[in-house]
Amino acid sequence: MKSKILLILVLCIYSFGSTSFEATLSNKGINQGNLNSIESRINASASVSMPNGKKVAIETGKFNYISENNPEPTSCNITCPIVKEGFFTRKANFIHETGVIECYVYANDAPTTQVAVVSQKNKYCVEAITPNIEAPDIDQYNYSSSMDTIKNKYENYTNTGNEEFLNLPKYMIAGLTVDNEKVDISTSIVNNEVTLRSGYTVYPNANTSSTSNSFLDQVYNTNLVSTIKLALDNSVVFIMNFLDRANVTFVSLKVTLFFMLVPLSVVLAAQSKLTKYMSSVTDHEDVAEKVLMGFISFFLFYMTTTQVPTDSDRYISQNVFQNTTRPFFYKVSEKADDLATSATVALLSYKYKQVGLNTKDDIKNIQEQIVIKSTKQLEDLNFIKECSDTYNTANLRLWGEQIGVNQTYPPTESIKNINKSSGKEEVINFYTTGSSGFLNNTAYLKQSNIPSVSFCYKMQRDYMEDKIALESLYKKYNLYTQAMSNGTLNKQVTTLTDLVFRNNAELGWVGISTLATTTLAFDKLGVINVPDNKAEKEKALKDFRDSSGYEVGGLISGDGAIKSMLNKLISSFPYLMIPGADTMQKLSKDFMDSVSNPVTESLNKIPVIGGLLSAFTGGILSTLTLASSVFLTAYLMAQFLSMLPIVAIIAASFMAIGFYYLSVELFYMAIPFVAVFAFSTGNLEILKHVFKNFFILALKPILIVISVITAIFIIGFFDSFHQMLVNSMFEPINMLLAYSSDNETLLSSFLDLGTSTYMIFFKGLIHIASSVIALFTAFYLVFNGANMILDMFGLREVGLDVGNAIGDKVENNSTAKKMNVGI
Repeated sequence: MKSKILLILVLCIYSFGSTSFEATLSNKGINQGNLNSIESRINASASVSMPNGKKVAIETGKFNYISENNPEPTSCNITCPIVKEGFFTRKANFIHETGVIECYVYANDAPTTQVAVVSQKNKYCVEAITPNIEAPDIDQYNYSSSMDTIKNKYENYTNTGNEEFLNLPKYMIAGLTVDNEKVDISTSIVNNEVTLRSGYTVYPNANTSSTSNSFLDQVYNTNLVSTIKLALDNSVVFIMNFLDRANVTFVSLKVTLFFMLVPLSVVLAAQSKLTKYMSSVTDHEDVAEKVLMGFISFFLFYMTTTQVPTDSDRYISQNVFQNTTRPFFYKVSEKADDLATSATVALLSYKYKQVGLNTKDDIKNIQEQIVIKSTKQLEDLNFIKECSDTYNTANLRLWGEQIGVNQTYPPTESIKNINKSSGKEEVINFYTTGSSGFLNNTAYLKQSNIPSVSFCYKMQRDYMEDKIALESLYKKYNLYTQAMSNGTLNKQVTTLTDLVFRNNAELGWVGISTLATTTLAFDKLGVINVPDNKAEKEKALKDFRDSSGYEVGGLISGDGAIKSMLNKLISSFPYLMIPGADTMQKLSKDFMDSVSNPVTESLNKIPVIGGLLSAFTGGILSTLTLASSVFLTAYLMAQFLSMLPIVAIIAASFMAIGFYYLSVELFYMAIPFVAVFAFSTGNLEILKHVFKNFFILALKPILIVISVITAIFIIGFFDSFHQMLVNSMFEPINMLLAYSSDNETLLSSFLDLGTSTYMIFFKGLIHIASSVIALFTAFYLVFNGANMILDMFGLREVGLDVGNAIGDKVENNSTAKKMNVGI
């Protein structure tokens, strides 16, 4: 009877609106009348495990405890296999998904000592739990197919026929490295505007709209649209002009330094060799390597292979290394674009599922999980009823609380406890009878197929875990059904997806900060209505207190309207300590006073009682405006502080991307002098460092994308992780305050109220601290995250990277060291 009542409650709680899905559940036997239909008796190939863990196959004839009369299964009957005479079994475990049941084997003359474990599988049990769900019909709006459609659309969006579309990263590289193949350098300098050569364009398939009915008028009145040209704002033309005008100076300086320093270096090297030879000093220096590296550096860095004409008598010289490294920058930018697109799809999928926009496959999988877990629950309910009929649950629960298990049944048969009389540790015997025993009937002591205590523990725990999982699954399913009927949400999602992929198409990996603004729209601004899990967190905290057996005061728990309001007010006070809060509070109060003052002035005009009425009303309104301004200021400051980590990601990404392109430009201009510097110092190892630093610099876009993704993750992680830590660290104090009120007096109640107020205030202060930590961590991860990754592999040197150099200065700063976030 108990199990039937529980079954009815489960079905009532988990019922929902999909008729076809209900029919599927009914077909699976998940209804009130099937409780007694799920019984036991299964068989299949079996194996035997000895107590030492060694498994022995039955076919060998060794330790074969299963009887030859064990029948073949005809349905999903969940019982232990029949064992030979002189032995009996107790259920040990049942794996629903595979239909395997494991049973402990005992000898009749030793009913508490396990001699083996037998197991067998039944295909009918697997079939009973296997769902057969068809993909749901959600063609009215399927965000997954829409996302794929939009993503594919923007692949065609940049398909400009015979012309190659240059997105922002490629456009930046072409301009900063003076790529004469893609950019018409001469025309750009003359027109004072970056001009691409024929065959390249920065205009995707986007144009302004026209209301004209005539096709020719439409063509005449529409314009191509591109945000890419605005990125450089033609400032790169200044660099082209500089390289053009300074080219003669650079070449002459390079030649002068080479013919002055290189011969001197050769003479000094020869003098060193001669001195060592005359002094009979062993010389292990590898001359051949230096000569080879010298020729390589001369060829790569010194010799001019390309002269980009800019005027009739001027040109820009470029060496081999400048021309051969440029394609690598392009290729890495393409890979970073792909990585940014993958991150975009992943983030949008994650955020859309938060509001119920799951894919067809997701919903089908959720429905299958509901069927599987509901079927498992019915079987577990049958086992739980069998366990309650077999064991004295009151005695078991009492022992469980004493030994710290805190469950009705123990997780294993080998639970130990200290014997009070002997003081020794002994294994508890759960298979005893009598008023203080655990078995309800003496006959159960040697009866086959009864559940063991550990089996009951597993089934009850399995049931409770599935209950939690089902609540979550049904919530997701109901959220999905609501989202499907929400036209506004569908429009928001479609438009947002379109804009994000358009930014990806035009801006490439440089637009990675768009993910931060998307997160801001979902999590902080409330532009898209994401379900709030605040109530779930509060319930989890109350469940934690309930499971620990203590309560907290009403002010701390926030139970009741007045206490809840006071709790929120006190926890908001720390936000008034943030710089700028006093100004905001004054402005909000002045605004509210400007609304309330006309009311008091109008009341003052009433004859006789006007002054008294005006003063009384003014006092009430003044108090209300003060309280309201405090609440409003605290709320706004809390929202502002919660948004700052996202703002930090955006700002830091701007800096990281800007410094990357600045490093590329410095690399391009300084690289011709590397050979001269290497020769003059006699240290050709410099060339190896140049190659390494070039590869590190070229890979920086991928590292920046990874850093932004990591920073977005860490903000959400810090939010939940810090809340969990803060709540857990204050719970002991809350418990002590609750117990101190058992023998309360007026004075002690007042003191406890003050302590509770202080604790709530202090807790709010720690939440502010965690938000500030998230702010600095997010900024540091994006701005210096690439360096952190390189440090993990010992690859980082300042080299040619401006961001690295600034990051090192920040790390070495005495103030920054105290706040440094590292690995």
